[in-house]
Amino acid sequence: MRAQGRPAEAAQLIEQARRDHAGEPSLDREAGYIAYEQRRFGDAAEIFATLAGSDPDNSIADWRWQAASLRMLKEYEQAQEKLDEARKLGDQPDLDLERGWLACVQRHYHDAAAQFTAAGDNGAKHQHFVPPLVAALLRLDHVEAAEEAVDRREHPYMPRWARS
Repeated sequence: MRAQGRPAEAAQLIEQARRDHAGEPSLDREAGYIAYEQRRFGDAAEIFATLAGSDPDNSIADWRWQAASLRMLKEYEQAQEKLDEARKLGDQPDLDLERGWLACVQRHYHDAAAQFTAAGDNGAKHQHFVPPLVAALLRLDHVEAAEEAVDRREHPYMPRWARS
């Protein structure tokens, strides 16, 4: 239902299922996604924090969505703290992407470009890291590097702009 543009109905069904199957992480996670889509970022952050806390070593998506929810609440320091805590999970493209978005909204475009580059280096799909990388590079007025990023299908090396 969520995918069909009916998040309110999906939310009702998920809440019923959560009552019937309390503590089921997949239902809690779905409730978090719905809260995020409905722009109830405080609820989403709380749900994802609970999920990340229940299995802190195996919940990359939960850490990322908690940080994203905090970013949308403009609680940038808290979002950064959560991403720093998640570093214990190692290099993860989803966490790199969220670090990039967090840097972008704070207008730290060099950091954002570096994080989007790291996401690519860590295996993010081309369509997930290249568009925000290009946007960050253009904000830095690195037109040539942005063109290079668009043309490149793989990300085998650190681009010139990131070495400076």
